[in-house]
Amino acid sequence: MKKFSWQNVVGAVPALFFVLTTIVGAYRWFSPVPFWDMWDGYITFNLNAETTGISAFLQQANEHRIILSKILFWMDWTMFGGSNAFLIVVNLFLMAMLWSALVYSAYELMRGNPRLAYHYSVLAGILCFSWLQAENITWGYQSQFFLAYLVPLLALILMAAWLKKPDREWCFALAVMLGLASTITMANGLLAPFLLIAMLALSGRSTLRRMLALILITAATLLLWQYDYLPKPHPVASVKQIGHFVLMFLGAPSMWIFHSEPLALIIGVAVVASGLYLAGAWVSGKSREPLFLALILFLAYIGAASVGAAMGRGFAGAGAALAGRYETPALLAFATIVLSFTHLYGGRQATLGSVRTLCVTVSVMLFSWQLSTLDAASETQRWNRMQAALALTVGATDKEMISTVYPEDEQWRVDRVRSVAGRAIAASKSVFGREPLKSIRNALGRPPEVLGLHACQGALDVVAALDGDGGHFRVQGWAIDTETKRVPRVVYFVKDDVVTGAALTGTLRPDVEKAIGANAVSSGFQGYNEKAERSGVSLACAP
Repeated sequence: MKKFSWQNVVGAVPALFFVLTTIVGAYRWFSPVPFWDMWDGYITFNLNAETTGISAFLQQANEHRIILSKILFWMDWTMFGGSNAFLIVVNLFLMAMLWSALVYSAYELMRGNPRLAYHYSVLAGILCFSWLQAENITWGYQSQFFLAYLVPLLALILMAAWLKKPDREWCFALAVMLGLASTITMANGLLAPFLLIAMLALSGRSTLRRMLALILITAATLLLWQYDYLPKPHPVASVKQIGHFVLMFLGAPSMWIFHSEPLALIIGVAVVASGLYLAGAWVSGKSREPLFLALILFLAYIGAASVGAAMGRGFAGAGAALAGRYETPALLAFATIVLSFTHLYGGRQATLGSVRTLCVTVSVMLFSWQLSTLDAASETQRWNRMQAALALTVGATDKEMISTVYPEDEQWRVDRVRSVAGRAIAASKSVFGREPLKSIRNALGRPPEVLGLHACQGALDVVAALDGDGGHFRVQGWAIDTETKRVPRVVYFVKDDVVTGAALTGTLRPDVEKAIGANAVSSGFQGYNEKAERSGVSLACAP
């Protein structure tokens, strides 16, 4: 039996810290309110799927076909009422799968050196769960980004397993299936079947018949993928813009950490140079391990994805390469490079020390970013998004609040979001089918007595007009339930014995706390009312 080692336990602390804080961050930053592309790509898709069936799954999402993610969207919608929580859990699970794939690869490549594999696994955990990729973690729409790298990586690993032991036919079959499934993660997944073809060709261990079969299957899949596909026009980026974008894409983590564009470009160049060196190592025969070839091809896949992103986004400038969603492939590229070099030079005495040093260095560099999982800004973001959902629920055009869930201020885009929200409200799905928004919608225009509401203590402090909406006014104030002596979750506005608006509490009011007591600290509210005047408007809350 292997002797227990406290050294190994202590060595795992950095990875454990990153895993646990990311889980906590996913919880703290969670919001059930759809964000940005989810209004069409999630809500509209699910509503259409209820009437049109499978055709809704096949429709494009910009230039992508994200069928695998749409299956997850549909599951969240049908099984959990569109709560969005399931999708965040899936994101965490996919991150864990990426980590597991790298850990498996490490132990396979370093069978004679488990200590080295262990310490690399710690480093991989730090990278796979880094909060640099928070946009992908906390946004329910982003499972596609994890899938677009996880599925091809698994396909390559399985192909390597078959090349090493050809009697495992199931590995080959599953590798091909995953390669084809990659094409319906994102558009860059179209490269995955070609990687498998390249792997067979470069390994020299495949029959011509098997190669031709894979080529024909790939061609048929691509033809099917093109069916009813409409290319999305983009401004054309110059070669210089594409090159700059790619280097920033690959070196972006260092930009977030050190805020130095020259350093990010240098790191990007280093990533490209490392990929070329590793490819040369395979060609020169430094390693003939199929899994090593799989890692080289996966690194090439990440590079090709960066070029694809540059061709579609490079016109916007290199700054677009710093989008949080791109941190996932950049971190995976670094993890892949370290694993590949560790495989090549694992026999050297200095390699173990180098990996340990990287564990410490990387965790220190990413530490401050990881602490942002606990940032109090998460509470502000959640509150703003619920305010946006409230505005959409009551029909108010509050562009400032709506921009927190759809960061576009053109009127037609605001109208589009309001239209989609209206469909979700009618279907009683997503956040609009849950409390408190469901009760708020049901209360509007009805007498408070019918709803079982009672008067509560408080005041309307501010009533402000909304630009472009003469029928609603943003209101702020404070309220306390006189019966329970607690802050109600929802405050209703009553005028002439009819509910004319509502607000959500939760903002800090130290002045009210000082006057009434500690229970009133979060009694501040913001919401919307159909009446501009404050006189004659009373406050009510539910029991």
